[in-house]
Amino acid sequence: ALTLEDAWRQAEDANPTLRAALAAVPAAEGELQDARAPLWNNPQVTVEGIQREIPQVSASTQVNQEWGLGIAQTFDFAGQQGDRRAAAEQSLAATRQVITETQRQVRAEVESRFVRVLSLQSRIQTEEATLKLIEDAAQAVGKRVAAGEDSRLDGNLARVDAERARNQVALLREQLVQARAEFATLLQLPPNELPQVQGALDPVSVPYSLEDLLNSAADRPALRALD
Repeated sequence: ALTLEDAWRQAEDANPTLRAALAAVPAAEGELQDARAPLWNNPQVTVEGIQREIPQVSASTQVNQEWGLGIAQTFDFAGQQGDRRAAAEQSLAATRQVITETQRQVRAEVESRFVRVLSLQSRIQTEEATLKLIEDAAQAVGKRVAAGEDSRLDGNLARVDAERARNQVALLREQLVQARAEFATLLQLPPNELPQVQGALDPVSVPYSLEDLLNSAADRPALRALD
C-alpha cells in the first residue's frame, strides 16, 4: 500500500511533463555558461586559395597558387554582454519556476486520485460491515418467519434490504477498481498493477484568510516564470 508521500515520489519520477521540464534545465544552464564567457561569439577562420596566371616573355604563362588566412572575432559593446547574461539568468530562473509549478500540479492530481482511492477503500470497509449486520438481521427475520413470529412481508423486506446492501458493496468495488486504474495510469504503473493506498482522511486543518490565499496565488511559480 502506498502512502501519499510514496505516490508523490513515484509520480514525480515517472511523469513525462515533469521530466521534460527537468530536461530543459541543462540547456538553460549551458546558455548561461556561454553568456558568461569572455567571448560569446566564436572566432571565424577563413582560408582562401587563388590561382593567378602570370604572362611570360615567351608564349607560355606561369600559374602561381596564392593562399590567404583570415581570422574574424565579433566583440560585444554598449552593454550587450550584460544584457545577454541577464536574459540567460532570467531564462534559467523561469525554467526552474516552470518545474516547480509542474511539480505542484502533479502533486495536486496525485493527491486527488489518492484521496479518491482511500475514501472508496474506507467506505467499502464500512459498507461491508453494514452488510454483515443486515445479512445477520435478515437471517434472524427468516428464522422468525419460519417460526411464525413474523410475517412473510417482514422476511421479504429483510431480503430486499440485504440484496440492496450487496449491490451497494458491488458498485463501490467497481468504482474502486476504476479509481485504482486511473491512479495507476497517473503513476505510470503497468496495467496489471492496481495500487492500494493507506493514510488518513482527516488531515490537520490549517486556517487560511482571504488575504493569505490571495498572496499565495500571486506568488505562484507560474506567475514568477512569466515575470
